[in-house]
Amino acid sequence: LYPDWGSAVARINIPSLEVSKTVVEGVRVSDLRKGPGHYPNTPLPGQAGNAAIAGHRTTYGAPFGDIDELEPGNQIFVETIQGRFVYQVVAQGDGHGHIIVAPSAVEVLDQDFREYPNRLTLTACHPKGSARQRIIVVAELVGEPVPSYRQLGEDGQADAQLADEDVSETADPTETVTPTPEPTVVDDATAVPTPTAANDATATPTPNSALTQEAAAGTPTPEASDEVAEQVPIAAAGDQPPTEPQSPVPAERASTPPATSFGEGLDGDADAWPPAILWGLAALAIWFFALFAGRRWRKLPAYALSALPFLVVMFMAFWHIDRILPSY
Repeated sequence: LYPDWGSAVARINIPSLEVSKTVVEGVRVSDLRKGPGHYPNTPLPGQAGNAAIAGHRTTYGAPFGDIDELEPGNQIFVETIQGRFVYQVVAQGDGHGHIIVAPSAVEVLDQDFREYPNRLTLTACHPKGSARQRIIVVAELVGEPVPSYRQLGEDGQADAQLADEDVSETADPTETVTPTPEPTVVDDATAVPTPTAANDATATPTPNSALTQEAAAGTPTPEASDEVAEQVPIAAAGDQPPTEPQSPVPAERASTPPATSFGEGLDGDADAWPPAILWGLAALAIWFFALFAGRRWRKLPAYALSALPFLVVMFMAFWHIDRILPSY
């Protein structure tokens, strides 16, 4: 139900925009390159609360490229492991199906809305080709939400584990336990002959033989009946008869801290600054080396030998620069 970051979590379908994309968990740069990303600090689509999804408008497939064209009443379909859910776009203040907010207006991801409490929030950069603002589309859930289940370990409790089967029996303190005698090894040379069948027929029956005959006849002894009666639990007077097993009560999703940003997938990854600078300096060093070698040697061979490492280093530099820049 709660996959790892970067893994598929839902399928979103917007018929009015002809959009059908797989939603992944997380809003990191690497997550939004795969498709729309679900904010991990919000409920899953279909559950109670404000489920939020971010996406690009101009790059990496542009899943939310035309969400500014959504009108009130347009439907959004989302499929998760819990079912298929229908959301309907609601009108904003000016009657359109979206609003424009500042990049710091993360309150749109809150969970305490009185109006349309069970909603779906779509976020993207605005305008196209810029990350100066954010465009927000809100849709309400049609129907009742599905249960929200708490993730294992998120409330500080011990992780769930399979129950061990207790095979030990409780000893009765009033019962006298007679140890089993050890078997006696009989020498064949000194063994006493066993009685014949005739002697067995005329032998005086012993208590053990009587018990054996009763057991063979299928009649339980009084001692055995008492033991069986003691092993059967007797229900108390107020106990109810056993009924069908009850299904586990779903737990509410644990409260999460409020969002502080729209995620690095839209704001950019600040951790990519150091490697971008280092790769840029490496590319600059190769460039100056090629110029120096061309003056001391011949230009064409020097430039040819420096071209491949220069292109590789420049690729790594721009790859990290792409992570720094806000995603569109």
